This record gives sequence, structure tokens and C-alpha cells, in this order.
Amino acid sequence: MNEFWTLVVDVWQHGVVGIDVGRMAAAVGIFLVFMMLRGLLTRFLMGWLRMMTKRTPWTLDDQILATIEPPVRFVPVVMGLFFAFQVLELKGMPDQMASNLVRSLIAFTIFWALYRVIDPLSILLHRLDSVFSTELVEWMARAIRVLVFIIGAAAVLEIWGIKVGP
Repeated sequence: MNEFWTLVVDVWQHGVVGIDVGRMAAAVGIFLVFMMLRGLLTRFLMGWLRMMTKRTPWTLDDQILATIEPPVRFVPVVMGLFFAFQVLELKGMPDQMASNLVRSLIAFTIFWALYRVIDPLSILLHRLDSVFSTELVEWMARAIRVLVFIIGAAAVLEIWGIKVGP
């Protein structure tokens, strides 16, 4: 029984891959707190942004705000992962992988928001209907979406060291 208890204490102190169980539990706890606060943080931030956009005479900013809500809801998840990894105090390759994951999620969130914003901004492109056909203007909006997607994917791949292009 003493050997078993010694083994339990050893695992608690040294944990898995050199990370003690206490830090692992703290990291999981931090991530779960951010997940639970996700709705509250999103509601607070979006409420503040809505208050700011109501002060403007335009409706475009309200439409943009509505389209970026899902990416904004993802920000606390990324923050939770970042702080959880900080608590773990990873070293070497695991630290690099955690850093790449967080950087990838940040890039993903930014390009996701940009991709979603194209829809309300395409209204501005429709001012070109007098110069170009409606179909061409809609094609340009789709082309911009594809371009944002490709650049976002390239940014994420670049973070992981995957060379894209020449």
C-alpha cells in the first residue's frame, strides 16, 4: 500500500510529461471558467459595441456587428486556451505546438470575422451596379470572399510552418 501511495504522490507531483496534476487541474479550470464566461463576455462586449453603433446614423455598422457576433463569441475560447497554456508552463515542442495552436485560432477568428463582414459590405459594391452588371458585382463579392478564405488559410498554414507559394 505504501508503494501505491508513493506512486500516487509521484504522479501528482510530476504528472504527465513533467506537468504536475495541480497545474493541469488549474489549466482545465481556467479554460472552463472562460467557457462559462463566454456568453457573459460576449453579451457585455456586443452590448457595448451596439451602444456605440446606435450613435451613428448608418445601419451598415449594425449589420456588420450582427455578422461578427459568432467570431466574437469564439474569442473567450481562444483566451481560455491561451491562459490555460500559460499556467501549464510548457517547454520545448509542446510549448511551440500550444503557441501555434493559439496563433492559428487567433488568425482563424480574424479571418472568420473578415469573411463574415464581406456580406454587409457587399452593399457598397452594389453602388457599382450602374457601371457593371448586377451579376458581375455579385461575382466580385464572391471573389473577395474566396480571396479572404485563401489568405486566411495561408496564414494558418504559415503559422504551422507549412510553406504556401514560392
